[in-house]
Amino acid sequence: IIGWFISLSPSMLAEAIHSFADTSNQLLIYVGIRSSRGGPTKEHPFGKGQSRYLWNLISASGIFFIGFGVTTYHGVHSLLEPHHGDYSIGMTTIGILIFTFVVEFYAWYVAYMAVNADLEGRSYYQYLRYGDDPTAVGVFLEDSIAVAGVVIASIGIGLSSYFNSHIPDGIASIIIGLLIGVMAVILTFANSRLLIDASIAQSDEEEIKEFIVSHQTINNLVSMKTEILSPNRVRLSIEVEFNQDEIL
Repeated sequence: IIGWFISLSPSMLAEAIHSFADTSNQLLIYVGIRSSRGGPTKEHPFGKGQSRYLWNLISASGIFFIGFGVTTYHGVHSLLEPHHGDYSIGMTTIGILIFTFVVEFYAWYVAYMAVNADLEGRSYYQYLRYGDDPTAVGVFLEDSIAVAGVVIASIGIGLSSYFNSHIPDGIASIIIGLLIGVMAVILTFANSRLLIDASIAQSDEEEIKEFIVSHQTINNLVSMKTEILSPNRVRLSIEVEFNQDEIL
């Protein structure tokens, strides 16, 4: 924000908005995690684990409207109505960009290590598409775009200063906004599927089926349904035909 006040750069404003959205998002995710820790109650017999996904969804919606909407609008506005005067990069702006990159890269590295420790042989797509906790991936995506955003903003400001033109800076702001928008859509999809009774991965279901039918007291598995309740908690409903001879 200080860098934007100094430089009036659209891409610096984009990064300021992005940082605000990220910070707010982390707070919402924390609220969701705290809310989901409650155990089963009379009102919520299966616990409140899915509240984590609800708050993640609210967070993704906020990122879309604030991060993508405001940033992209300001980038387009800066192209249509540019500020007049020479573009110049002061040492304060350069220092802010370098400091921001170091901080964002460290946050990205921590998120990267956390996600890789939880992959268990799955790809990032499988982890996001079929996993039961998109929180870590969401943070990883946000930090990845944050690092990319600082680089894009630096390039846009540098090119605008070199060519003394508002166009590169405005385009950089729009690109940052589009990246935030794509991320918000991905996070919205990842969390919304878990709020509408998503089942576990097909491979995991097959493993459960094999375990059930291998038991000598089971003649036939008629039906099986799974529902993700929260990270590492699944509701399993099965209908089986028992082997009468083995039971008696």
